[in-house]
Amino acid sequence: MDKNLKVNESTRKSGSERVRDFQRKLYQKAKQEKGFRFYRLYDKICLRYFLEESYKRVKANRGAPGVDGVTFAQIEENGLEVFLEDIRKDVEQWVEKENLVHPEKYGLAASVNA
Repeated sequence: MDKNLKVNESTRKSGSERVRDFQRKLYQKAKQEKGFRFYRLYDKICLRYFLEESYKRVKANRGAPGVDGVTFAQIEENGLEVFLEDIRKDVEQWVEKENLVHPEKYGLAASVNA
């Protein structure tokens, strides 16, 4: 088979499988290296499949409307794509505003203690 036609395995996986794989890798790393600090995870949560999977999980758990009072029905009526894109932009703007693009420069890190 021509290697140019070879499909990356991760593109064949569903969003939930990709998120689960990432969670498993974080868990394993945290178990192997107790003091390891996870920097720059913000770029991961802005990925489309992370946002879609998060939405699916919250909805499946019958999550209540947030402080803004917006329901799942309202989100879907206005367009799920628009909603997820707004979240992505908000997170990216927050990261940039808070100088979290390179948190190690500022002594900031998300530590995972599993």
